Amino acid sequence: MLKRLSLLGALFFSAAILSQTPGEPVQYLLSQINGSSANQLALTDGSLWRLTAPRALARGSAILISGRNLRTGNVQALSGGFQFDLSYQDGQLPAQQGYKLQLIASQQDGKQLLLENNIRLWVLDADRLESRHFRGTAEVILSADGQQLIYLPNLKKVQVRQVAAP
Repeated sequence: MLKRLSLLGALFFSAAILSQTPGEPVQYLLSQINGSSANQLALTDGSLWRLTAPRALARGSAILISGRNLRTGNVQALSGGFQFDLSYQDGQLPAQQGYKLQLIASQQDGKQLLLENNIRLWVLDADRLESRHFRGTAEVILSADGQQLIYLPNLKKVQVRQVAAP
């Protein structure tokens, strides 16, 4: 019963974020590079991707793949500070739902983040070492449940909670 209540609470919170989040809806996958060839990229999660242009990518590097639908069409990848296009080829695809938003400002200590359309988030204390380096005018991805935020310039992931509206 308690599990059902917590699931309902999570769904309610997710719906609240959904109704307040004006960002672009995206599917995303944060993984690591397992290997690459001239036109293929294998990730540690088991997915295989076709590169649109040859890239020199280091094994073990973090990679973020995002787009409207990861299984169809070209999507964008970000790894090592470089952005490039690729398309899904085969394998498991543990994509997550979220929203691409603009980070407007961050408190100096990284405790609170301000996103576009006045969305305010608290960063959990354990992740403030990462978030204190976040700077405004950068893109972020906020998970659909409003619990995780990925800072796109360096792919750092932090746990967040939405600040109650006044």
